[in-house]
Formats: sequence, structure tokens, C-alpha cells
Amino acid sequence: MALDSASQNQRRSDAPEVVVARLPQYVRILTRLLQEGAEVVSSQQLGEKLQVTPAQIRKDLSYFGRFGKQGRGYSVIHLLERLKLILGLNSFWNVAVVGVGRLGRAILSYPGFTPDGFHIVAAFDSNPDVVGE
Repeated sequence: MALDSASQNQRRSDAPEVVVARLPQYVRILTRLLQEGAEVVSSQQLGEKLQVTPAQIRKDLSYFGRFGKQGRGYSVIHLLERLKLILGLNSFWNVAVVGVGRLGRAILSYPGFTPDGFHIVAAFDSNPDVVGE
């Protein structure tokens, strides 16, 4: 069952904060499963990886619509895409780093932000020696 964006937003606002806070964990697990070639995952498998019960997985997901079919599990790619949409991870975000010291340089060199839609487009620092690097 497809939900329109108004229904998705309404359901998200009704979900407890603890449930919304678990969604990024689901995204990480599903991304890993997809990279490993998994096509379908059960609530039992997700629960084991997240250390919650299969019933909790099903309850969490029910706040955001219907996913999967009983006895067949969830399509990894479909569930991943839907959760990214719910979390707003289907968008691209241009970001700037303010402060290019050790931490700022580490952030600039970290490739893990791009797959999640974060594009570093500028870096600023008050030290004139690092300007233009």
C-alpha cells in the first residue's frame, strides 16, 4: 500500500521518538545487507542484528505504513528506499565545514557522507594559512 506524502508525514509525527531514533539503525543494517547481496530480510533477522524482538521491528515499521508480506519478509531494497524517504535521506544536501583544523580536515577527507546525500561544497577557517588549500 503506497502512502501519499501527507500520510507519511502524519504517521511519522505519530511515531514515538524512540522509534524514529531506531530508523537510522535500520537503514545501516539494510544498506549492509544490500551490499552483501540480500534481497529479502525477515523481522527475525533484523531483530537479531538490532537486538530487538521481531515483534518490535514489525511494530516500529507499522507507524510508517505497510512493508513486506507476512511469512515472506521484507524486500531489502524497497524497505531501504522507503526508510530513506521517511528520514529525508533521499535528498542531497550541500554543506559547509567551518573550521579546518584536525577535525575539519578529517571530515573533509571522509568519503562516508556522500552516499547519504551530504556534499561538502565549502570549507571556512579563520587561519589565513589554510585558506586556498
